[in-house]
Amino acid sequence: MTGAANLTGTARRLVVVGSTGSIGRQALDIVRRHPDRFAVEGLVAGRDAALLAMQAAEFGPRYCGLADAGVVGRVHCHLGPSC
Repeated sequence: MTGAANLTGTARRLVVVGSTGSIGRQALDIVRRHPDRFAVEGLVAGRDAALLAMQAAEFGPRYCGLADAGVVGRVHCHLGPSC
């Protein structure tokens, strides 16, 4: 792979939109296999609050978002009040 990650020795920062969907989960699998190349800065999901919370706990993003505001409280239940 060529690019900034290899030239500077730092990981590429990613925001994964649709992180709970099929393509988003595949993208996170790649991050999981190459933690030296990629860092998750943000995760965005539609409405699967439980999976988003698990992903956030694993990858430690600075930002999380849900398209369905009605389920935001569920993420707080999974991650705690500090999120």
